[in-house]
Amino acid sequence: MEKYKEILSVLTKQLESGKYRVGERFPSEWQLVERFKVGRATINKAVDKLVADGWLERGVRGSGTRVKSVHQLIRGRILYLGNLAHPTYVAAVRGMTSRAFFRGYFTACAEPPDFELDSFLSTAVAMQEYSGIVACCYGVIGKRYPGLPVVYLDQPGISLKEYAELHHVISDNEEACYKMMKVVETRGYRCPVIYTDNNCRLNERFSRVLGFRKALEEMNLNDIDRRIFVGSQNDQYTKAGAAMQLQNILRVFPETDAIVAVSDDLAVMMRQALRDAGPEQERILVTGFGNEKLISNAFHLPSVEQYPEQMGIAAADLLLDLVEGIVPDTVPCHRIVKTDLVNLEYIPQRRET
Repeated sequence: MEKYKEILSVLTKQLESGKYRVGERFPSEWQLVERFKVGRATINKAVDKLVADGWLERGVRGSGTRVKSVHQLIRGRILYLGNLAHPTYVAAVRGMTSRAFFRGYFTACAEPPDFELDSFLSTAVAMQEYSGIVACCYGVIGKRYPGLPVVYLDQPGISLKEYAELHHVISDNEEACYKMMKVVETRGYRCPVIYTDNNCRLNERFSRVLGFRKALEEMNLNDIDRRIFVGSQNDQYTKAGAAMQLQNILRVFPETDAIVAVSDDLAVMMRQALRDAGPEQERILVTGFGNEKLISNAFHLPSVEQYPEQMGIAAADLLLDLVEGIVPDTVPCHRIVKTDLVNLEYIPQRRET
């Protein structure tokens, strides 16, 4: 191989890997001469080829050569299969799309009805249109379509056993909820309860409840199971459903002073139910999970920021690592995105009575 082609291959791989950012000044030809120990004519030939191929662009005299692109050709397409309406997943798709494009892949998005899912996937797989899938809210799909890498993103409705066998990107649910309950305790709340939806025995909901439970155990409460209130399938995200659960909570624990919810959606329904129940009940603290901006800002809701855009980036990276053989598809890989507690200023210090 000609020397300039060897140098061209090295520099191309470095551009593809992101070593140099778009708009960044590329090393000068004299720097490259020193690095590769070759003549300037050889370096000039390699750089000219990078310019011709669209990787670099030369500036006016004295301004140097700058990076124009970090990928030359689109390598393939990946599919996001899941919720396209909820703000959390919209942000995740944004992160996933940008990261995939950075690595040379286009992203398609689809949310077919459940009854059309098999037909949709069968067609997509048969046409070999996609290199892999990031899935959310459809349960386990990968076993029906072997050979196509699938990464599950913050996937509701997957059992712990299934979770252990799949590639997954998820928030540090258990740790975040443990920390939230500890803050609630340190602010003086002594009779908290947990409010969850009917997926509480499945993966990410289970982990959130587990985090709350761990903190309650450290409070030496001996009735923790009774402190978990589960919304029904049909009305858990309605104000009527929250009102019914509030009645149950106050019937079992009249002294309830805090309700920690596994999602912002549940939390805001409970806040509205408390408001409708009258000023006396509005004293009860409610916390959420997800930091949905329209909810947490409007309702001053203490919550957990799970950084959905970063989760989307992590999902794209994991999927493309599988596609490109960087990570073996035979070993389940779990990547956890760290969270932060937010709006803690809305947890007032409770005075002992």
